[in-house]
Amino acid sequence: GSSYLTAFSIASIVVIFASYFETAAVGFSNSGISNLLSVTQYPGFYISQEYLGSTFSTIFFVFTVNSLLGSAIAAYVALSRLTYSLTSRKMLTSIIIVAIFFISFNLIASITGQYCLVYQYTTEASLVTLFSSHAIVSAAYPLFVKKFYKLNLPSVLLGLSSTALMAYGLYSNLIPYEYPNTLIGIVSLISGVILGIVSNILKPILYRKN
Repeated sequence: GSSYLTAFSIASIVVIFASYFETAAVGFSNSGISNLLSVTQYPGFYISQEYLGSTFSTIFFVFTVNSLLGSAIAAYVALSRLTYSLTSRKMLTSIIIVAIFFISFNLIASITGQYCLVYQYTTEASLVTLFSSHAIVSAAYPLFVKKFYKLNLPSVLLGLSSTALMAYGLYSNLIPYEYPNTLIGIVSLISGVILGIVSNILKPILYRKN
């Protein structure tokens, strides 16, 4: 718990500092940001090189790559938790299923050359699934506390506030309607519900003891 909170706090401070550093460098204006993006697609690396030299920009590049790898691993682990529960807790099968998804989307992007489009669509589906699943978990949190501990007002308020926050995230991704992003989000939401229902029906079979 404390280690996770520490890591999250450090990452948040770094992101806030980097955002402030980049916007300050262009004069805290939308026009400055637009001009910067017209010069380079890598504003953080570009600004660090211009203001602090090649050594710092190299460090910035290394940390950026590390962040991307960490994000990919985190996404892989998050997906594997779902497939792990759906495959009767068989780790190898779970890893293979997630690998198939990752490789398939990467192949589609490579063949079509539409890297940004594939990223946009998969991110939309991922965000809708993320917000909806966390809304369910947050709503069920007071029930979890009631079952294993003693239900109290802070637990109820925490569950309600978290549910409202996740619901707003889901709403902001689906409203206003934008084709095809919203449609992809709706399809992923419906697919998640169907998958959950099927998983619950097959649960006695998947988890039966041999």
